[in-house]
Amino acid sequence: MSTRGCVAIGTPDAWRGVYNHYDSYPTGLGCAVWHHIQELLKEGNILELFALDVLSYDDWRAYLAKGICEYCGRRTSQPHSISGVIFMRKEEFATKDEMRRYFQSLPAWKGRIVEIERMIQTEWQIRENIARTGYPDPRGKHHSHETGPAENRHITSENPDPLFIEWVYVVDPKTGTFHVLAHTGHAKPNGRLPKGVWSKPTGNGRCDYGHCIYWHERVGSYLLDGPEPDWEALESAPVAPNPTPLTPEDAHGDSDDEEARREA
Repeated sequence: MSTRGCVAIGTPDAWRGVYNHYDSYPTGLGCAVWHHIQELLKEGNILELFALDVLSYDDWRAYLAKGICEYCGRRTSQPHSISGVIFMRKEEFATKDEMRRYFQSLPAWKGRIVEIERMIQTEWQIRENIARTGYPDPRGKHHSHETGPAENRHITSENPDPLFIEWVYVVDPKTGTFHVLAHTGHAKPNGRLPKGVWSKPTGNGRCDYGHCIYWHERVGSYLLDGPEPDWEALESAPVAPNPTPLTPEDAHGDSDDEEARREA
């Protein structure tokens, strides 16, 4: 399962950042972001420029790639809805006949001549695309991109989705500090939200998901010109839930939402 995270700019209480889809735990994304910033600083860059650069993208992977899509070669947003024909492909067959014979030999593909031919045609088109442009899907047939300003897809402290964004790494350019936030929360055994409502912000970075409430807690702050954090210790340290819930209803799951009561 992916460990989702965010690389953000600001303070532990007010931040804006970009999404990261996997390996977002401290020994993964946390360590990678720290070392990336250290390299930038060694090259004479300043944190303010790093902040502006990061927030011009919608995803940490897009930032690292300078916005160049690995599938179509365009400078755009992070690709999504990526078909397996380009995401999982391997050039295992030297010729079309070799590919055809292989699939015709498999019991699961017996009699599926049209599908096999279509698959061969797609594979050879991808190979031609790579030879011609360097990218497998220059016309965007097998993947998609979001349009509009990148900031519309940023994750923020006002809408942090803490149930699924497990780790947030906040860089504060003003103080030169690297903050690490981890998600935590508690269950609401009897809670529910109105039909069609996925989550509801309840203040202080908390989100009510009906069956639980989650938020981000700061687990460490480190000067970027100081010693490197102990990533393994950060990753294994328990995150103590805030013992004081926002409201008694949050703690016990007794919704005061009239629509939720009607749905019940």
